[in-house]
Amino acid sequence: MTDIAIQYLGSETLSHFEILLLLMITVWGAGRIFKYFALPPMLGEILSGVLLGPAVLGVLPSSEIIFILAELGVFFLMFHSGLDTDLKEFMSQSVMSLKLSIGGMIPIILLGYLLLRWWGFESLTALFIANILALNSIPVIMSVMKTYKLKKTPIGTAVLGATVANELILFMVLSVIISVAQSGGFSVSLALWVALKVILFFGIALVLGRLILPYLAPLVLNRSGSKGFTFALIIALLFAIVAESIGLHFVLGAYLAGMFVREEINNPALMLKIEDRFYGLSHSFLGPIFFASVGMTISFTALSNEPWLVLVLLCLIFAGQIIGTTFVAVFSKKFKVFEGIIISSLLAGRGSTEIIMAQIGFSTIVLATGQRLISEDLFGALVLMSFLSSLLMPLLVKFILSTKKSD
Repeated sequence: MTDIAIQYLGSETLSHFEILLLLMITVWGAGRIFKYFALPPMLGEILSGVLLGPAVLGVLPSSEIIFILAELGVFFLMFHSGLDTDLKEFMSQSVMSLKLSIGGMIPIILLGYLLLRWWGFESLTALFIANILALNSIPVIMSVMKTYKLKKTPIGTAVLGATVANELILFMVLSVIISVAQSGGFSVSLALWVALKVILFFGIALVLGRLILPYLAPLVLNRSGSKGFTFALIIALLFAIVAESIGLHFVLGAYLAGMFVREEINNPALMLKIEDRFYGLSHSFLGPIFFASVGMTISFTALSNEPWLVLVLLCLIFAGQIIGTTFVAVFSKKFKVFEGIIISSLLAGRGSTEIIMAQIGFSTIVLATGQRLISEDLFGALVLMSFLSSLLMPLLVKFILSTKKSD
């Protein structure tokens, strides 16, 4: 590969612009098809990567431009996920949200860890995967709630609060696991130190924001929203750099930066413009390239090596989430059984955030043994599991709602 072109089908070459054009046409078309059927466009984007990658056509081999844009896609997806995280909404329902979130997380993490250890995976890998399995996907859940007009209902409020609690808790836990894996060994003191850094990073960021932002307001609050966008981008980059400088992964910094911007900018019109611009970058340009790059790394050989694992993990997510969350919802006496099942079914939504974390474990984390934290086979199984869960969750919610209407 040179700076301006890569080998294409053994003889021809594609420039960076031709690569990007082919990739965007494919992911846009696939995303539109899936959206037409009320399914997450992300699924089509992953499939487009599988189609263009070595698994099927082999049109687009791995290249520097795809790698760079995919890395930026992770950054902007996590920042936008932070923008979507409403701490005020969470705080208003914090006790119930925590109960619902923990009720669904514990069965998945415990059973997932024990199952993966029995399957023969390393302890750190099993722990990392078990926490990924419990990680909700805000974009997928929000999309389904919007489709079925649930967002502004008591069910929607409970789901949003539980999703925020889920991401806050698990991002901290996963950051600890990643840092421990990168250090090459585990100790209680190291794990506690990393956990303390995550908590301090989170707390200090929000506190400093409240102290500093009033002085930066003149630079942010303008009618066009352009300075607001630039300010938000600077904050996101700064948080990512600080996170990496203290031994945490940049995704945590990007996520917290999004929360910081949402909490501290009190101008609704400006916030809407900023969110719209970052949405375009993350979900219409860089994010689709990331998901397509994930599809390009999948090989059918790798998937065929772990077919039963995919099925077992899929059943574990839905069973653990539905049983755990429904029990908490009904036991709290705030929701009926039917409402609890709807809440737990929505919270079973997977498909974006856990793929990002799985990609980090697959591509960047190497254990002391020299092996990757997540092997190629396991990564392929996780992507397929996420794909299937994103496909099944909307269908499950639709079926449950239809049964209630028919009663």
